[in-house]
Amino acid sequence: ILAAMLLVFVGMEQTVGAWSSAYLTRVQGADIDTAARSASVYWAAVTCGRLLASAIALRLSSERLLGGAALISLCALVTLALSQHVSQALMALSLTGLGFAAIYPTIMAITARAYARRFAAIAGFMAAAGGMGGAAYPWIGGIVGQAWGLRATFWMAAALAVALLGIYALLSRAPLPLSEAA
Repeated sequence: ILAAMLLVFVGMEQTVGAWSSAYLTRVQGADIDTAARSASVYWAAVTCGRLLASAIALRLSSERLLGGAALISLCALVTLALSQHVSQALMALSLTGLGFAAIYPTIMAITARAYARRFAAIAGFMAAAGGMGGAAYPWIGGIVGQAWGLRATFWMAAALAVALLGIYALLSRAPLPLSEAA
């Protein structure tokens, strides 16, 4: 379940990062300079959000943080897909990055807690699952964008966020060990 979450999440994160500049120029009508900077804004939001998420993780359980981040991501992606103006798209893209920020590290933290004794072996598998999503979904997003327009690529990313929330629901019911050390 956790590996599936990483496959979907990294694919979604990379799809947004890969296609945001093209989306802003071709769909939103942004100038090339603004669109090029949008990728930096997105990744800066992810980075700053990860620092913020580290502080929030001291107050919330990993599971609550993960669920909240996935829900924020979905709302931001829907706003991005619906946006009609460059400024609205840039704000939604920033919020998407902030929403995404906590997901990868939180999934890895849950994995480390649940499988403490085998985490070194499992971490490589988890990273590979994420890498597969990061390789496949941006490519699929390009195919979707060619067939139905780049706005559809961002609807695909929103659909991936729905899938992530579905997997999260499975995770919340799964009998993961609190720790193998227990």
